[in-house]
Amino acid sequence: GELSLEELMEAIQQIISDDQQQYERKLEELRSTELRIRSLDLVIDRITAQKKAASDMEHAQNSLEEERMEQERKKAAFDQESAKTGEREKIAERIGEMKNRLSEYDELEKKRRQLKLCREIVEKKLAEKQRRAAEINALTAELEQRQKALELLKDIDVERTKAGQAINENQRMSQQLERLEEQRKQYEIAAARWTKAGAKYQSAKKYAELEQKQYAEKNQAFLDEQAGILAQALSPGQPCPVCGSMVHPHPARITEGAPSEEEVELARARKEQAQEEMARASAAAGEFKGQAEAQRSELERQAELCMKDRPFEDLADWLVRKGTQLKEERTELRETYTQLETQSKQKADLEKKIPECQKKLQEEKERLNQDSEDLAKAKGELEHLEEQERSLGEKLEFSSKEEAQAYLRDMEEKRSLMEAALRKAERRLQESKEKIAELDATVRTLRDQLQGTETAALDDEIQKKKAWEQEKEALTQDLRMLRSRLDRNQDSLLQIKSKAAEMGAAEADWSWMKALSDTANGTISGKEKIMLETYVQMTYFDRIIERANTRFMVMSGGQYELKRRLEAENNRSQSGLELNVIDHYNGSERSVKTLSGGEAFKASLSLALGLSDEIQSSAGGVKLDTMFVDEGFGSLDEESLQQAIRALSGLTEGNRLVGIISHVAELKEKIDRQIVVKKEKFSGSSIKILV
Repeated sequence: GELSLEELMEAIQQIISDDQQQYERKLEELRSTELRIRSLDLVIDRITAQKKAASDMEHAQNSLEEERMEQERKKAAFDQESAKTGEREKIAERIGEMKNRLSEYDELEKKRRQLKLCREIVEKKLAEKQRRAAEINALTAELEQRQKALELLKDIDVERTKAGQAINENQRMSQQLERLEEQRKQYEIAAARWTKAGAKYQSAKKYAELEQKQYAEKNQAFLDEQAGILAQALSPGQPCPVCGSMVHPHPARITEGAPSEEEVELARARKEQAQEEMARASAAAGEFKGQAEAQRSELERQAELCMKDRPFEDLADWLVRKGTQLKEERTELRETYTQLETQSKQKADLEKKIPECQKKLQEEKERLNQDSEDLAKAKGELEHLEEQERSLGEKLEFSSKEEAQAYLRDMEEKRSLMEAALRKAERRLQESKEKIAELDATVRTLRDQLQGTETAALDDEIQKKKAWEQEKEALTQDLRMLRSRLDRNQDSLLQIKSKAAEMGAAEADWSWMKALSDTANGTISGKEKIMLETYVQMTYFDRIIERANTRFMVMSGGQYELKRRLEAENNRSQSGLELNVIDHYNGSERSVKTLSGGEAFKASLSLALGLSDEIQSSAGGVKLDTMFVDEGFGSLDEESLQQAIRALSGLTEGNRLVGIISHVAELKEKIDRQIVVKKEKFSGSSIKILV
C-alpha cells in the first residue's frame, strides 16, 4: 500500500521476469535428471533379466528330472490298463445279452398291469356290492320311518284350517277396536275444542261487559259536561244559546279529565266490536258442543256393543287391555299356524317321497343281483392272470424290467469307466513325453542365452536411481510452485491494469456528475439548499398561494396574506417551500408558525381550496366539486367562524358541495341540511338526516 499504481505494476513485472528465468532453469535440470533415470532403468532391467534367466534354467532342469521320473510311473499305469482287454470284451457280451431280453420284461410288466387292474375291479365290485346292501337296509328303515310319520300327520290340514279361521277372527276384532279407539280420540278432540270455545266465549263475554260499562261511564260524563262545552263558545256581548243573556258573569267550566265526543264515539265502537266478538264466540261454542255431543252418543252406542255392561268411563282402559289381549292371542295363533303349516308341508313331502323311496328300493335290489354276477366273473379272470404272471416270472433273471435296466446301466458304466481309464492313462503318458521335450528345449535356450554375459551389482544401480528420483521430485515441486506463482502474479497484473483503466474512466465521469448531482439535490456548499424537485414545486406553490389568498383575505377580514419565503433561514437545511404571513394591520411579515390555532386553521383551509382551484385549472377534465372539512372550527371565535362560513358558502354558489364535520353547536344553527350522528349507550350509533 506504500507504492503508487505505476510503481506497483513495475514491481510485479520484475517479480514475474525473475520467476520466469528461474522456472526455465529448473525445467532444464528436470529434463537432464529424467534422462539419467531412464538410463539406469535400462541397466536395472538388463541385470534383472540375466538373474531371471539363470533362475529359470535351474528351475527347468529340476522340472525335467522330475518329469522323467513321472513318465515311468505313467508308463506303468498305461500298461496295467491295456492288460484289461479281455475283461472289457466279456462285459460287452453281457450287455448285448441283457438288451436282447428286455422285451420279455415288457411282457411281464404288461401282465402285471392287467393283473393290478383286474384286482382293482374285483375290489371295486366287492365294495359296490357291500355299499348297495347297506343302502338297501337304510332305504328299508327310512321307508318304515316315513310311513309312521305320515300316519301321525293325517289330520293336520283340518287343524291348520281351524287355526287360520281363528287368526282371521282375531284380526277382525282388532280392526274393530282400532276403529273404536279412533272414534274415542276424535271425540276427545271435539270435546277439547268445545271446552276451548267455551272458555273463549266467557272471555269475550267479560270483555264485552267491560267495554259496555266503560262506554256508559264515558257517555254519561260527556252528557254531564255539555254546559261547560257550550260555555266555551260564549263571548262578551253575544247572547247565551240557553238563556239569551248578553252578560256571562259565571260561565260553566269543563271538569278536568272530561271525555270528548271523539272519545265517546271510540268507546262506543269498541263496545260494539266486543259484542260482535262475543256473538261469534257463542256461535262457535254452540257448534263445537253439538259436534262433541253427537260423537259421544255414537261412541256410547259402539262401546255398549263391545263392553256390554261396563260403564262408558272405562272405555279407554278397556280398549288398552282388550288390545293387549288380542295381540297376545294373535301371536300364539300365528306361532301355532306356522307350526301346523310346516307339518302340512312335511305331510305333502312324505306323500311324495314314500313312492319314490319304494321305487328306489326295488331298483337297488335288482342292481345287487347284477353286482353278484359281475363279481363272480371278475374273480375267474383274476385267477387266470395270476397263473400267466407266475409262469413268465420264473423264466427271467430279475423280478422286473427296472432291476434289469439298473443292472444293464451298471455294466455299461463299468465298461465306460474302464475305457475312460485306458484313454486317460494313454493321454497322460503322451502329455509327459511332450512336456519333457518342451523342458529340454527351454534348458538349451537359457544355457545359450547366459553364455558370455557379466553380472553387475543390482543394488548399487537401484540406489543411484532412488537418488535421482528424489532430485526429480524436488525439481518438480519447485517448478509447480514457480508455475503457480507466475499464474497468480500474471493474472493479478492483468486485473490491476484493467481496474486502473476502469477507475480512471469512473473518476472522469464522477467529476462532472458530482457537480450536476449537487445542483439537483441542493447540496452545493455555501448556497441555499434547494432540490430540483423543490425548485419545480416552488412554481406551482406560488400559484396555489395566489389562489389561496383570495379566501384567506376574506376569512381574516383583510388582515392576513400568505407569501412564500424567498430567503432560507440558513444554508445547512433544505429550503424553498417555507411560508410567511403578511399582517396588513401593522405592515409586518413573519413566519406562519406565529399564527394562533384559529388563524392557522383558516390558513390551512385557504391553501386546500387554492390547491383545489389549481388542480382544476392545470389538469384538463379534472373537476373537484366536493370537499369535506373535518373539525378545526372549534378553535375559531365568533367573528372568525362567520368569516369562514361566508367563504365556504361562496364555494357552494358555484355548484360545489362542501361537507363540514364538527361538534360546534353554532354550526348546527347555520347549516340547514345535516346528518346527525348519535352514539347510543348499548346499541352502537344511529343517524338522522335533516333536509
